[in-house]
Amino acid sequence: MIKKLKDNLLNATGEKLTRPVLFLLILLMAGSTSVYLLKIAVSILKGYNMDPVAGVWTGLSIDLARGEFYRPLFSESMGYGGTRYFPLFFSLQALLLKITGNPILAGQILNISTDILLLIGFYFLLR
Repeated sequence: MIKKLKDNLLNATGEKLTRPVLFLLILLMAGSTSVYLLKIAVSILKGYNMDPVAGVWTGLSIDLARGEFYRPLFSESMGYGGTRYFPLFFSLQALLLKITGNPILAGQILNISTDILLLIGFYFLLR
């Protein structure tokens, strides 16, 4: 596989990559992928990457899972509501919430899924 990869990769001047350069390139790709996967694992376990937007989406997904699509701007029973966010993301998160039962895990699964779809899109774009 490395020989086939080496035969197809060229440097900026159009020459084929040397074996040490190819090894370094594969090492960097493997290292960055490992760091990204570790970041995802720590993020899921510790609940990192929870910013205000994620909190709003999670709240909207919990509301939707309970049957309330958008909260009213103000309600005595529900408090403050209203948002400018479109419903696709939190609707999918509400669906995953019904399946998993954990709103944070549902959001993390959805984030990982959108990252994978983005990478697939880049692959087809750059192909």
